[in-house]
Amino acid sequence: MVAVLLVMLAFVASWWRTVPVQGDLADLHLVPLRFDPAAHGQWRVTGLWDVQSADIRFGGYSALLLGDNGRFLAFSDRGRRLSFGAPGLAATAGAQADQLPDRGVEQDLFDIESAARDPQTGTYWLGYEGVHAVHRYRADNRADGHVLLPDNWPQNSGAESLVRLADGQFVLLPEDAAQLCRFAGDPVAGADMACTPVTWPEAGYSATDAVQLADGRLLVLMRRLVLGMPPTFDSLLVAGPLPAPDEEWQPQVLLHLEDLLPRENYEGMALRPLANGSQELWLIADDNFSMFQRTLLARLVLAPADSSVDSSAESEADSESAHEKAREGRAIAR
Repeated sequence: MVAVLLVMLAFVASWWRTVPVQGDLADLHLVPLRFDPAAHGQWRVTGLWDVQSADIRFGGYSALLLGDNGRFLAFSDRGRRLSFGAPGLAATAGAQADQLPDRGVEQDLFDIESAARDPQTGTYWLGYEGVHAVHRYRADNRADGHVLLPDNWPQNSGAESLVRLADGQFVLLPEDAAQLCRFAGDPVAGADMACTPVTWPEAGYSATDAVQLADGRLLVLMRRLVLGMPPTFDSLLVAGPLPAPDEEWQPQVLLHLEDLLPRENYEGMALRPLANGSQELWLIADDNFSMFQRTLLARLVLAPADSSVDSSAESEADSESAHEKAREGRAIAR
């Protein structure tokens, strides 16, 4: 299973990682990297950064939320929450804290794999692996209840993708199982779960995160491990309209990420609508605490299908980061 291989990879690679220190996450650095701004279909990259910190607590981020204040919440598989500003939207200084679950399950719920947010209230939900569960948190990050997933949840397959739909339903995707599970409402409030089968468009990929696009389609980030020295990853973005109950879901490939981005272990995803009708997609990579991997942050823009804007036209995101682009031309991607 991909999850098991990743754990083994992280364990072995950690022996060669640069020795970290117990420091201050305020020293967080977002180092701009070069990228190709040319459009690939409706997609193009408008920003790419290597997120760095020498703090021992930094790394392993598998889920990403973007708040109305322009700051990210990134959640790690070691039960930590990193807050930092999105480039062009807020000051990027970082702060990290333990993500404390309900009392009594502190030792069980720590491997965070997915996140969803209610933009109206700031309430957010986290999906966990190991002890498979969904946990709800208030906008002030206080624990507000949890639910364990049913006993028939696929083994060795975390709650990798958690989406709160615009209508208040929730979608949950296991990592290594071809099924889509839907809750009619808040799972922590007791909403029933019903699962339907999925036919993924390419074999060997596992879901790592998902968001709902403006047109209602579900967009899923997928990856597969590519063995080598060092190992690397292929990644896909696939999407499709949500299926009717008991209907098989058959999403289609929108983009092979390696066509636009460096290969990395992309696991977290957040979406922001832009004023011109485009949608801004942010991705974060899980470095597995390995010297062979990076915590990359990428910003892509999905143009409307009927957009007449060509690949050289500036989007709202580009105008926000004009100064960053000047530095990107001088930065060298590793």
